[in-house]
Amino acid sequence: MILKGRGLVEGSAAGPLVVSSQPLSFLGGVDPDSGVVVDRGHELYGKKLTGTLLAIPHTVGSSVGAYVIYNLKKKSLGPAGFVAVKGDITLVSGCALAGVPLADGFRLEDLAGHAGKRAVLSGSNGELFLDLD
Repeated sequence: MILKGRGLVEGSAAGPLVVSSQPLSFLGGVDPDSGVVVDRGHELYGKKLTGTLLAIPHTVGSSVGAYVIYNLKKKSLGPAGFVAVKGDITLVSGCALAGVPLADGFRLEDLAGHAGKRAVLSGSNGELFLDLD
């Protein structure tokens, strides 16, 4: 199955799809030294994001979150790629700085049934390949 979004940051990434219906703050919400979601109020609390394709509505919080995304990538602790409903300035700039593929224009309800399954993202053309297992 292929879903088509809008490519925002070029590159390709593969990994298990992690889907959240809640926006995520990278500054304070994700531990920059482990890649684990530490926001106790978030549905992904305790989840390690390393190597995943992370699907979120958008990010929230400080624009410094872009540097957290960059730092996670530099330490090989962050998501391999991002799929979003809307690519906001923090998410787009963080992915661009870090060279992490990003596409938006997806509906989370279309992704929820594929959570945990391996997926491949093309940030160049916005295609998300699902059901690869």
